[in-house]
Amino acid sequence: EKLGGNKVFLRFILRRKKLAKKISIRVGDVFGEPVTEQELLLRLNLLSPGNTITEIILQENANVILTYLRERGFFGAEVSFEQKSPENGIDVEVLFKVNPNTQSKVKDFKIDIDNFDASSVRTKLNLSTGALFSRQKLDEDLGKIRFALLEKNYLAPRLNEPRVVYDSDENTISINL
Repeated sequence: EKLGGNKVFLRFILRRKKLAKKISIRVGDVFGEPVTEQELLLRLNLLSPGNTITEIILQENANVILTYLRERGFFGAEVSFEQKSPENGIDVEVLFKVNPNTQSKVKDFKIDIDNFDASSVRTKLNLSTGALFSRQKLDEDLGKIRFALLEKNYLAPRLNEPRVVYDSDENTISINL
């Protein structure tokens, strides 16, 4: 503010940053493989009691949880968060509300590799029709298919990235390799 003459008065407003006092996760109904609070807490990115928090940090961590759940096949998962501030307004309790909903199932897994009979490996795969989907199971199955190719004397098998298609109406996954 300029008040007559050549004097300028400045007013500084200092606010303390909010600190995470407690971080908790409430997991809703899970239909599929279990999802625990502990495994989700391990996914949180630089969010632990005593750290400063902002809306952006909380949203990024909600997205990290959502990405993890989608890798596990919970494509209809929902994640939200809320903050509770006690009287001092500095220490904040954060609660993530996680609803994994229903894990997707495999509709079909088509393997089309030139000069390779997929029936020899199909019984060893985790992902068959009706199985619960996860990215980890898909990666394990790709390893089994590569190993089966090596056993058939394909010395340097290179596979195209599998095409994974999600059908939201049926909550199913179709895989083409």
